[in-house]
Amino acid sequence: MKVENQYSEKAISAISDRLYEEAAENALAGIKQTKNNNKTPCLNKMFTRILSCAAMALNGELKSPKEEDTENCSFCSKNEHEVKLVHSNKAAICNECSELVSDIFKEENK
Repeated sequence: MKVENQYSEKAISAISDRLYEEAAENALAGIKQTKNNNKTPCLNKMFTRILSCAAMALNGELKSPKEEDTENCSFCSKNEHEVKLVHSNKAAICNECSELVSDIFKEENK
């Protein structure tokens, strides 16, 4: 599971820094690794969300926070009117994505 965690940390950091190509590369590597090692579906789902977010940003489908009046989740891009958000100066995570990450850690600890 350590390899997958490295990919997820790198992908999340890249999304936070708006390095979307790097995030996509790490998410793809994480997806391949989870499939090769028969890891949990929750982990694969997280990598898929990160990849989707990065692809949308690269295609210009996501607006940067400066272009919008609302805050968005850095992972699923839902806005503060759709979900509850916790944000830092570089990124935000919604309650739904947070629950997904929590489920991943719970499965990892089993």
